[in-house]
Amino acid sequence: MTLEQVLRAPAAARIADVVERMRALDDVLPPDDGIACFNRLYLAVTEAVAEEARPGAFADPRFVRWLDVVFANLYFRALSAHVLGRGRVPRAWAALFEARARPGVAPIQFALAGMNAHINRDLPLALVTTCRDRRIEPRHVGLEVAGERGELGVAARR
Repeated sequence: MTLEQVLRAPAAARIADVVERMRALDDVLPPDDGIACFNRLYLAVTEAVAEEARPGAFADPRFVRWLDVVFANLYFRALSAHVLGRGRVPRAWAALFEARARPGVAPIQFALAGMNAHINRDLPLALVTTCRDRRIEPRHVGLEVAGERGELGVAARR
């Protein structure tokens, strides 16, 4: 499978689809590609969310699961715009995409550039979209750090 084939897949509908797509990206991207560096980190986070997003772990696990899917699809859409020319590449992602093969950049720098783009640009969009899709008034949807290991969680309150 090629990168282009992975990116032509339909939008993810479940966390399992997100994990599958990220693993496929990991398989086709060279290990030192800047996108691969971010993708590996994001895959680990997504697998942890998939494991934790069950009844009792979050106030609204269905909200968390759908947020995860919407959030990941924004990453996939940005990457598709870059690789396939599907739409405009969001400016927040341009730094990572343009530097992805630059020598001398540490893998953590690529991972952090991707985190910065994804959290600062995509997370607000994903939260609003998820609230709209779940018919929740987005008056208070916030991120919390909770648990013994300091996991990042999502709290949705009406």
